[in-house]
Formats: sequence, C-alpha cells, structure tokens
Amino acid sequence: MYATGRPSTLAAVSVATVPAQVVRREVIARGVVSLFLARPGTQMAPAPYTPGQFVTLVLPSAQGPVYRAYSLSSFGRLDQP
Repeated sequence: MYATGRPSTLAAVSVATVPAQVVRREVIARGVVSLFLARPGTQMAPAPYTPGQFVTLVLPSAQGPVYRAYSLSSFGRLDQP
C-alpha cells in the first residue's frame, strides 16, 4: 500500500508517494473504520500531516491499482501511526 498526500495549501503542488502499512484497524460504525498507518516495520507516521488533510491510498489488486481517498484525523504526530 502507498499513501499519497497533497499539501494543504494550493500554492504547493508537489505530490509525495510513501510506503505505508496498516498497523491497526478499528470498526467505528457499520461501514466505517479507522485505519492506523505507519512506515513499514515501525509505529511511526508515514509522513508529516495535518489533521483533516486528505490522502489517496493506492492499493494493489489483481486488476491493477485501486485508489481510495481518506481524511486524516489524528494529532499529526510523527511518532504515532
């Protein structure tokens, strides 16, 4: 899985792609889950982020990559997934 994030300002247009793994999954409600992402092999956030920022996850599948957009909702700390 890869996470791509766009900066929260329109002035910056670069896009970064970083590897990430799901280290925890919590069911919040029917059809709603929280995914906790970390750098592979760590418990650290894959990249700096701002709560409320949107990212696109690129998930491998037999038919090719699947893209899904998600909103980040943690504290934005690099030492936590």
